[in-house]
Amino acid sequence: MRIGLLDTLAPKAMAFWEAFAGQLELEQVKPTLTLEASLELGRQTLPSEASYVQLAVGRLLEMQDSADLCAIPLLEPEIERETSSPWLTDFGSVYARRLSFPRPVDLTVYGPPEALERNALTRGQEWTHSIGLVRKALNRTSPMLKAKFREPEMERAGHATIAVLGFNALLEQPFLLGELPAQLGAHRLFPVYSSTLERSKTLEYSARVNLNLALEMERGVAGAMAMLEGKAPLRGFVFAVATGDTSGHALARRLQERARKPALTLEVSPEKLDLDALEEFSARVSVNR
Repeated sequence: MRIGLLDTLAPKAMAFWEAFAGQLELEQVKPTLTLEASLELGRQTLPSEASYVQLAVGRLLEMQDSADLCAIPLLEPEIERETSSPWLTDFGSVYARRLSFPRPVDLTVYGPPEALERNALTRGQEWTHSIGLVRKALNRTSPMLKAKFREPEMERAGHATIAVLGFNALLEQPFLLGELPAQLGAHRLFPVYSSTLERSKTLEYSARVNLNLALEMERGVAGAMAMLEGKAPLRGFVFAVATGDTSGHALARRLQERARKPALTLEVSPEKLDLDALEEFSARVSVNR
């Protein structure tokens, strides 16, 4: 079987699935296009969607013809009420409906290790029909799910610490952030990305933000703000929003209204960044102020 594993949307979490598929001796189909070319293909196909959706679609379109099946990270557990973010809640179904391709297989990437192991057992048997091979592969790869979490650093000498908050689908893909990381360094800003925080803790802290948020990923961003706001080194927030991401803009607007420290919403893409806005924000949070 030839399997295409999507390498965007949740690239860190998908590392387990790549290792698991390798232990199952499945042939893995990899995109050959550059990230720039994949994004352009996604833009041509779905010009009005968020950049992280466009990038994922571009990668899937390339793998679709070569793989027996494509598999994608399940970004959000099932929710009972409708949301304005169908790509985030059910990417596979929207992809199949909009583009008339087979629905990609969902892979669990968030939650306790036991949930991922159960999903791996199920998917592994579907792919190989060999429970012995699946259990052997899982025994070899399950330690990846139990690695000890390391807290991110909160300070750097001569820099102002800021939190960069946004959806993991954006923050875990440096290509989509464009110049942002380099420009933060150039302005002597030390970023703590919400994607580097422990997910269970951010979800717990989200209860402190008085907002009715439907999605776990939204609550994760809100919880990261609440979790970091009380840290002494933190001087401000940057809400990073992908180009075309209406849901991300709406969330950033609501959170910025509740922030008790200087905050800036920045739309980011590989090609452009509002340097004037970043310059002004940097002056507000500077360590020399």
